Amino acid sequence: MVTFEAVHPLSIFIIYQQQRYRCRIFTLFFLAFIPFIAPYSNTLAASNVSVIDLSQLEVIRVSPKLVGTMDRQHVNESSGLATSAIHDGVLWTLNDSGNSAKIFPVLLNGTLLKSGLSVGFSIEGAENFDWEAMASDGKGTLYIADSGHNLNFARTPIIYQLAEPLSFDGTNKLPLLRKIPYNYEDQSGFFMSRNEFD
Repeated sequence: MVTFEAVHPLSIFIIYQQQRYRCRIFTLFFLAFIPFIAPYSNTLAASNVSVIDLSQLEVIRVSPKLVGTMDRQHVNESSGLATSAIHDGVLWTLNDSGNSAKIFPVLLNGTLLKSGLSVGFSIEGAENFDWEAMASDGKGTLYIADSGHNLNFARTPIIYQLAEPLSFDGTNKLPLLRKIPYNYEDQSGFFMSRNEFD
C-alpha cells in the first residue's frame, strides 16, 4: 500500500529558499577566487610567448633577382603562390578577381605547365570573387583565400580547400574538398567605409 504524506506549502518554500541561499554562497565563493586565478592564467599564457630582441639580429642584405616571367595571357594578376608538395620545382598560382576559378602550375622560371591540352585547373564548385592568397599544408592540400574586399563590399569570405592533382595528364578539373566560410566580428553591412578587411 502506497501512502502520500501531505507537505505544507510553507515547507516547500523554505526548502526552495535554502537551495537558493546555497547557490548564492557558491557563486560568491567562486567570484571571490577569480582575481587570484586570472593573473595566473595570464602569466601561463605569457610564458609561452618568446620575446625577440630585434637589436641583436644580424642585418642580411639581399638583392632581388628576376628568375622568371609568367605568361600574362593566362596569369594576368598572380595574387598568390604556394609550393607544391607533390611536384618538385612546381609552384601553384592563381589570378585575382575578374578571372575564372582556376589554379595554375608554374615552374620557377615562370613557365606554365599544361593540364592535358589546356593551361590551369578549374576548381569545381568554387567562385573567384576576389582571390587574394593561397597556401599549402605541405602534404598535398591547397587552400585558397577568397578574402578580398573590392569596393569595400562586405561579404562572407571563404577559404577553399582542395587536393593537388597527382599528375598533369588527363582532366583539368579539380573537385572542391571543402568550403570554409569565416567572418570578422566587427565587419557588418554591405558597403563599408573601412578597408581593413581586404
